[in-house]
Amino acid sequence: MFKRSFFSKYVLALFASSLVFTSLACIPVNATTLSGNGAFGIAGTITSPAPSTAATISTPTNGQSFTNLPITISGICVSGLLIKIFINNIFSGSVDCVNSSYTISSDLFVGTNNIVAEDFDSLNQPGPNSNTVTVTYVNNAITAQSAVTITTNYAKIGANPGSLLSWPISITGGTAPYAISVNWGDGKQPTLISQTTSGALTLTHTYSISGVYNVTINGTDSVGSEAFLQVVGVANGPSAQNSGNSAKTPVTKTVGLNPLSLIIIISILILIPPTTFWLGDRHQRKVIQARFNNEQKLF
Repeated sequence: MFKRSFFSKYVLALFASSLVFTSLACIPVNATTLSGNGAFGIAGTITSPAPSTAATISTPTNGQSFTNLPITISGICVSGLLIKIFINNIFSGSVDCVNSSYTISSDLFVGTNNIVAEDFDSLNQPGPNSNTVTVTYVNNAITAQSAVTITTNYAKIGANPGSLLSWPISITGGTAPYAISVNWGDGKQPTLISQTTSGALTLTHTYSISGVYNVTINGTDSVGSEAFLQVVGVANGPSAQNSGNSAKTPVTKTVGLNPLSLIIIISILILIPPTTFWLGDRHQRKVIQARFNNEQKLF
């Protein structure tokens, strides 16, 4: 009776341990090789709620009229989030929120401009929209049809220090050819490009030091019409720059496991159940034997 009970409990405990270990093993993670002694790492992205606090626009204010570009947009936000600016529902620039505030240089459309700021976390989850600020841009020399526009599908792009960062953009409107200047925010000389036709092109740069940088793109056509776009470039790794910006650490946890350590963990999971139940059953048998002896004495 004891052997059968012990064996059943052992199998049940071993099965439960296997379920726990299998559950841990089935957590969606990315396995990566770490440098040194054959160790490997496990990295996973921890999900989190989307931002719940809306950014605000303090500058400019409703009703302002502008005749020169770019303008400055600033406001209050939650530190660590990425702020995207939308004008007339079109993406018009991005900047990181630092010390609970943001400031960005932005282009405007000829005529009425409805400006909205929206914050995004590291998983690209959007928060609520900010207040809408409506301003006007007036330039008698430029019409909506002749204005130069620079657009991109990317608010933030990163690359490792020393590796080439590529940024696709598009320049349209105005009168070709175009002169494009890109300030990458790291103190190096701006990138200068001559573009003979409108359309898509790719900007490239190599950061030497890890950090987060404000990238400013300026385009001018042959008659002097200008366009501006500010976005965020990242050189991966802990921030080593001194520009007032701070690098963001991805929401990941990495654990280094040596193969020998993994074998030891599995062995412990297998050996603990029989050892524990053997001790427990041994104690139970002594208790039952003691009760039996006491009952025999009574008779």
